[in-house]
Amino acid sequence: MLRWFAVLVLAIAVSGCAKNVVVKTETELYRVEGTTHEEVRVSLYRKRPLTRDDAMAVWKFRAKFGHAQDSTGCRASDAKVTAFLTLVRPKWTSPKGASTQLRADWKRYTDELVKLHKKRRAIIGRFARKLYAQTRRLLQPDCDALDRKAGRLEQLLYTQHNAEQEALLGMEKKTLFLPPRRGR
Repeated sequence: MLRWFAVLVLAIAVSGCAKNVVVKTETELYRVEGTTHEEVRVSLYRKRPLTRDDAMAVWKFRAKFGHAQDSTGCRASDAKVTAFLTLVRPKWTSPKGASTQLRADWKRYTDELVKLHKKRRAIIGRFARKLYAQTRRLLQPDCDALDRKAGRLEQLLYTQHNAEQEALLGMEKKTLFLPPRRGR
């Protein structure tokens, strides 16, 4: 009986958070061409985003809350966190003349990018939920102090979030589409 109660409490807590935490994701694809590994790699170099990577993610957050002042102090009310994530990655359509090996290598490569982007979205969702939960628990003597404390909390959590994203970036850099080694 106690177990079902715990599950019910957790479900209510998560559903209460769901309407106040929103993660909006969009994917932008850029087209690459080629019938050989080398041609595809050159096309990736020419058309990729303004970074040194074939894929990238851009994220930002918006946290909003009202103030509720009472005899115990000022607390955050009506908190809402919105996370925006834009994923940019290449798209290649297999032309006639592309080898089976090239098709297989491209599938492996894009499958890995999709997995990494799902992890990126999970990190962003976790950060948004954490920011929401911790903002709701804030209580300060006055509302100006609450705003300062919320700002510091957001910066601290954002720093932690960026560290997680940077670790994932290291994994993305290992997911490269490279021409096959000679003699393969």
